[in-house]
Amino acid sequence: MGINRGTGRTTKQMINAKNGAVFAWPNHHLQYPRMLAERIGRADLKIASATSVFARDNWRGNMDIVVDHACYYLCNPATLESINEYFNWRRHKLNSEGFNND
Repeated sequence: MGINRGTGRTTKQMINAKNGAVFAWPNHHLQYPRMLAERIGRADLKIASATSVFARDNWRGNMDIVVDHACYYLCNPATLESINEYFNWRRHKLNSEGFNND
């Protein structure tokens, strides 16, 4: 089996995501995450590959992105750098608005 396959981490991430959130998947094979989201009643999630979500700063201004745990093992260095930039931006935005989300 693959990395952490079968542990339920992705399912938990999807369940805990905000309504309508973007769910970044580590590759372009989106059939499985879409089927999983539908099965757990989360058809509202916008599932896309991490490379498309984080390419050319497409994430800018979107506070509701969930990064699948496997992205940290499977994404290329440029995508991982963009993911890190996103979380730094999000943390700064939340802190500047008086929220502590750590």
